[in-house]
Amino acid sequence: MGLMSYIGGQFHKPRGLFGRVATFTMNRQNQAQYRGVKQALALEEPDTVLEVGFGNGYLLERFASRYGCRLFGVDISEDMIELATRRCRQLIANGQVTLSLGSAQGTGLESASFDKSYTINTIYFWSDLEAGLAEIRRVLKPGGVLALGFYPKETLDRVAVATHGYHKYHLEELVGAVEQAGFVVSATQLSGHNLAYCLTCVKN
Repeated sequence: MGLMSYIGGQFHKPRGLFGRVATFTMNRQNQAQYRGVKQALALEEPDTVLEVGFGNGYLLERFASRYGCRLFGVDISEDMIELATRRCRQLIANGQVTLSLGSAQGTGLESASFDKSYTINTIYFWSDLEAGLAEIRRVLKPGGVLALGFYPKETLDRVAVATHGYHKYHLEELVGAVEQAGFVVSATQLSGHNLAYCLTCVKN
């Protein structure tokens, strides 16, 4: 396995010491997307919210602490579940945060149980985009909102690690897929060093 492939794999499924470095790096680089997702979701205390791919729990902790809503998270990395559990231990003890092993394609959660959901920079690693969108739609309540933060293909094509194991999407391509999955979609271009977007997707 080459170095770029290894690093790309860590952004897909962080593990071990380098996985911690990768998630710390993502927390710094994703600030524009975090702001876009926060604005799209308009979180408030009664909300029940799902994060798909929570990494080290950075955003889960911030949202739960700031807005008082109840947060659930699924992630494919057992190492990240351990790390996020330590970060959010008091929120977990209070019943405000719940973490579990799972993926976009298989959350293991009840249908129509969430007001809102979000995922940031995970769609490149989904094995099946259609299945992932269908699963998130399933767990959202009618009228529920998915906020999807991502870098388009033209941005990722300039990133060396993204040549290994990334599914890249143009904005129009991803919007079309989300609409096909049963959402009404609006796209917001985010300000930052690299071109990025947040899709606000409302379940039909």
